[in-house]
Amino acid sequence: MEKQKYPEYKDSGIEWLGEVPEHWEIDRLKWVLSSLESGQRESGIDWETDHLSIGGEHIGWQGEWLLNTPRYLSDNYYNEMKKGWILEGDVLLVKDGATIGKTALACDKYPQNSAVNEHVFILRPSPACDSAFLFYFIQSKPGQEQILLEIRGAAQPGLNTHFIDVLMFSQPKLNEQGAIAAYLDRETARIDGLIEKKQRQIELLKEKRTALISHTVTKGLDLDAPMKDSGIEWLGEVPEEWEVKRLKYGVNLINQKVDGSNSNLPYTGLEHIESWTGKRVKSNENTNEGQANLYQQGDVLFGKLRPYLAKAYAAREDGLCTGELLVLRPISLLQHFLLKLFINSYFHFNCQFIYLWSKNAALKLGVYW
Repeated sequence: MEKQKYPEYKDSGIEWLGEVPEHWEIDRLKWVLSSLESGQRESGIDWETDHLSIGGEHIGWQGEWLLNTPRYLSDNYYNEMKKGWILEGDVLLVKDGATIGKTALACDKYPQNSAVNEHVFILRPSPACDSAFLFYFIQSKPGQEQILLEIRGAAQPGLNTHFIDVLMFSQPKLNEQGAIAAYLDRETARIDGLIEKKQRQIELLKEKRTALISHTVTKGLDLDAPMKDSGIEWLGEVPEEWEVKRLKYGVNLINQKVDGSNSNLPYTGLEHIESWTGKRVKSNENTNEGQANLYQQGDVLFGKLRPYLAKAYAAREDGLCTGELLVLRPISLLQHFLLKLFINSYFHFNCQFIYLWSKNAALKLGVYW
């Protein structure tokens, strides 16, 4: 279904909204709600009951319900509440904390017999407002930008109940609201399906990438090369002309300590290196304030504390790094080959056994070329 232009438009009178269809109304949010309320979270409940307590952590940014870590309310507390029960058709809005603006719709899959806590508003639409349309409007860029403008407080920023007096809501006729919401249901479901398919394709390509690196650094480029038994069970055969050596014979371990607070050199921590890719993902600003290891262009950095994360970096500059990274200077290995070795799955399969748990265990691993 393609969207078509309306016959006539009018100025909404709101600069950021611009023109809207001629027959649409522009109202403040409070005029399309029958009620606005919040709830409370019961303390001391650590057993499962029939009543969920819904907080901001249970709502995703795409409107999904995140109920893997549920919180509960006792039967007595739930039955004695004056407000905060979630009813079908309610729109939930996170009103304070770091995730203000997350919203969810209580529709066919919402958690029944549940209530919101003090961090979530219930927006209950009036009969003239379609709940799914309201949900999509709150989730939209115009809705979210208006919400951000109404956040109050510095220490504990959040929305108060007066935000509905200010937030502007574009309101078609009820049947058109339903048609718009149904269209968005279909289209967002289609887009979500495409995203899921693409993500699966990305995962398969990542697996192919890892397999390619692992095979090439352990078997070489010549598929017809004569092979020999490496003598290592997990590695199997390697090209006949390759040698099997300990890594320590191919690199020098550099352990040059400096005071990072007195240096202008770029600093690399584990958080600056992307797992399994060898990419540096953050800036070269020196954020180190203590002792650091000195490295130089041509070295390879390798994370020693949790080697299964496959954090390795081929240095293109002189710099400083955390003590959680080994600084390895190639002797008889090319820097780029050494990097690829560190991010291949065969190496890390071997690492799981040898690393438990001796210091600098990575230096005891075999490298093959």
